Amino acid sequence: MRVTIGRYQVDDDPARIDVGAAVAFLTSEAYWGRWRGEEDIRQQIAASWRVVGGYDETGAMVGFARASADSGSAYLADVYVLREHRGTGLGKAIVRMMVDQDPGPSLRWMLHTSDAHGLYRSFGFARPNGRYLERPSSREGTATPQRAVSTGPLIGKVVRLEPLRPEHVAGLVAAASGGEELYRWSPVPQDQATTRGYVEAAIAARDEGTAVPFAVVRAQDDVMGLDVILDVHLLRCRLCLLERLGDHEGLRDLGVGQALAD
Repeated sequence: MRVTIGRYQVDDDPARIDVGAAVAFLTSEAYWGRWRGEEDIRQQIAASWRVVGGYDETGAMVGFARASADSGSAYLADVYVLREHRGTGLGKAIVRMMVDQDPGPSLRWMLHTSDAHGLYRSFGFARPNGRYLERPSSREGTATPQRAVSTGPLIGKVVRLEPLRPEHVAGLVAAASGGEELYRWSPVPQDQATTRGYVEAAIAARDEGTAVPFAVVRAQDDVMGLDVILDVHLLRCRLCLLERLGDHEGLRDLGVGQALAD
């Protein structure tokens, strides 16, 4: 398919791709994937599911993108436009042809970027929810596994804080219903699907060791809200305060011990 955008053409014909031009940019100007040599890039382009090029009026390739895919998902990679041709809408046109031309809309798309989030948000890309996991390449260095911060319930006289679980979703939805005025200044999930996604993301953060999410439950077992502590140091401070106040009941069955001491 070929479309004209101002003085540019966008084309997904593999035979038209200037592989040499792509190699020149990706080995000298791109900030990503610099471990690759010419042969690596040529092999990746040859194996791609779809390639899209952007061409100026002379026919020179000044923009490029490639994707790998199967029948259910696709990974977008190596998207670029030469500096002197940016700001013309060419980058958006290249991405649009890649993801919106059939069968693109029926695929789950993934990508990595450090500097073009606004561009990709306009095509529906968003941060992954708590179900998405990724293992870095050995070229990126070995990631140090994070220890999940595990706790038991924090029990008080009126409420208790239970470690957040999927079973809390229904209670959280019920607690949020009818609270438009109460929650108008803060975003609170109001429906089952959104709440489940929020809970999954919070649990994933706990598994990564970056957050400690709790469900706030009344003594009569009514779920009334949730609390996600994003700074584990803050949790330590709260525990110290409870200790200094002598609230031993509130610390009962805490179970944080060694996990928070590390």
